[in-house]
Amino acid sequence: MSGAVVHSRERLARLPFMRTKIGGGIALLVGILAIISVIVVPLEPDQQAWLALGGFGLFLVANRFRGRTVTLMLSLLSCVV
Repeated sequence: MSGAVVHSRERLARLPFMRTKIGGGIALLVGILAIISVIVVPLEPDQQAWLALGGFGLFLVANRFRGRTVTLMLSLLSCVV
């Protein structure tokens, strides 16, 4: 595989900001806060349905991309849901 193909598949992981410790820490903090907000907040049945539809849509969109970053994100999203 050429470097251009790998680069296009791992765009998120290769952003200069994400490759620093500060950038990774900020991304981790934002992710943890997002996960906590989904796990802790009680939802009504119709809100749960919208969350499920949104998660399903996110799975479909993210599955179109390749790479380790997307695989890890989908695995984490599966655990949260």
